[in-house]
Amino acid sequence: MTEIEDYIPFGKENAVSRKQLVNVTGFTDRKVRYLISKARREHPIINLSDGSGYYRPTIEEYMEAKHFYKQERCRALSILWSLSGIKKWIRSVDING
Repeated sequence: MTEIEDYIPFGKENAVSRKQLVNVTGFTDRKVRYLISKARREHPIINLSDGSGYYRPTIEEYMEAKHFYKQERCRALSILWSLSGIKKWIRSVDING
């Protein structure tokens, strides 16, 4: 069985959109997003915020890969930070404890 990463080319210049991945795989957009998320656990797959699409970095794109990592890490930390208020509220109302 072919994996989603097999449809994602190396190099930013070869990036493919999610719509293209949907068309070539026949999967729904939701399924493609899920498969990309799953594949990212083992493979470097980049989609920078410039809308260039998905691609696997080459050695020459090391700095872009590093930028993507920092971008996504900051995004994840920001989401966790924004949950602080609801976390405090749940603890204060905890009806099970």
